[in-house]
Amino acid sequence: MVIQALEQEQWEDYWQTGTPSRKERDHIIRTFLPLSRAIARKLKAGLPASVEYDDLVSSGVIGLIAAVDRFDPDKGFNFKRYAAIRIRGAMLDDLRQMDWAPRSVRRDESQLSSTRKDLELELGRKPTQEELAGRLGLDRDKFSRLVRRLKPQRVVRFEDMGGKADGERQSGLNFVADQKAVDPVRESELKEAYRLLAKTVEGLRDRLRQVITLYYFDDLNLKEIALILGVTESRVSQIHSESLKLLNKRLRNDV
Repeated sequence: MVIQALEQEQWEDYWQTGTPSRKERDHIIRTFLPLSRAIARKLKAGLPASVEYDDLVSSGVIGLIAAVDRFDPDKGFNFKRYAAIRIRGAMLDDLRQMDWAPRSVRRDESQLSSTRKDLELELGRKPTQEELAGRLGLDRDKFSRLVRRLKPQRVVRFEDMGGKADGERQSGLNFVADQKAVDPVRESELKEAYRLLAKTVEGLRDRLRQVITLYYFDDLNLKEIALILGVTESRVSQIHSESLKLLNKRLRNDV
């Protein structure tokens, strides 16, 4: 609807006789306000809740005013497209002020953004990476390093990470696991595993059960068990291996 409304006038005609009058200027700005709101809504969808929609619209209006004041039809630009680029650019410029990037990153980012806008207006489409690199005087490797360096790093408030439930925003703390809390499901599973293991151990022959009990429950080593049972340490090792194989087989069958 916004685009259809804007198509009803040939906006470039307002500059054919020079700078638009104050009345014409106000008319253009008022007519394009819905475009600023539409761009703000689209941009807001990918931003954290801490970024206010109204702030984006306000930034867009500043970009719109700049577009009206700086538009030059002699360059062959389409005003609607020129205004949209200026509006979105103004919003992004304000968003960048919220970042904690070093000045060098801001400077390079501004240069890349300005170059992209210029090429987009000249070509009537989004420029390719090769075209951007060529305009900046960079080879492919240097341009790739520049893009990686300028990759957006957005700071998000932790409370904004919680999302919404039942129409109300939830704190991100609600979704952070308490390392000290007992997981009831895990606790139930462990209890059942211990019960099944104890039952299976009880079903072993006396000597096998003794070795398993002394080794795993009484924390005795093979040498100490050998002294208690009056057998060699190697014999205890054999009994231990036999017990584990039998336990494993019975547990698998029970599961």
